[in-house]
Amino acid sequence: MSKTEYIKNLGKQAGIAAVLTALFTFLINSQQQTRADFSGIYERQERQIQRLEEKVYQLEMQNVELQAKITTLSSLNYESPVPTWFKDLQGNMVTLNAAYEETFLKPNGKDRYDYIGKTDLEFWGQELGDIGLAESYRQADLDVMMKREQIRSENQVNINGNLVDLIIIKYPVWSAGPDWNGKKVIGVGGVAIVKNCE
Repeated sequence: MSKTEYIKNLGKQAGIAAVLTALFTFLINSQQQTRADFSGIYERQERQIQRLEEKVYQLEMQNVELQAKITTLSSLNYESPVPTWFKDLQGNMVTLNAAYEETFLKPNGKDRYDYIGKTDLEFWGQELGDIGLAESYRQADLDVMMKREQIRSENQVNINGNLVDLIIIKYPVWSAGPDWNGKKVIGVGGVAIVKNCE
């Protein structure tokens, strides 16, 4: 090989080596940048997960508190001689007492477990066939939640073939104490007073 050919060949090899060096340097830097990018993404996701875990914990504690309130409300009112109940914001019956069960459910061949967890439309409307009564109960619940105050009404209910005149008082049930946005309505409570039977 001549000296000129040797220098050309060496130049080509140096050029290839320079290109390869530049390519490897680019790949290494790119990989480090990618790691840095992923590291930032990973850290942001970790912070987000931590915030979500804290929020889940807060919601779980609020749920425990709500369940304790429901249990207390149920146990305090269960033996009351006056029919009482509590529904959640979606209108599902959460709890009712023995007087409610004896006065309204048993004469219709039902018990507390037929009603708890259902809305008025599902229970009074679909199961007992009184859609009008179910709709009036739901509208009264919505009025209580919207106005955030007690509402008194008079209704007639057919119980085992007898029309029973009732005074119904519905009232908002509040969350415990102030929270970030003040007290919140968590459901609707009610009391039924039987006026007379025909």
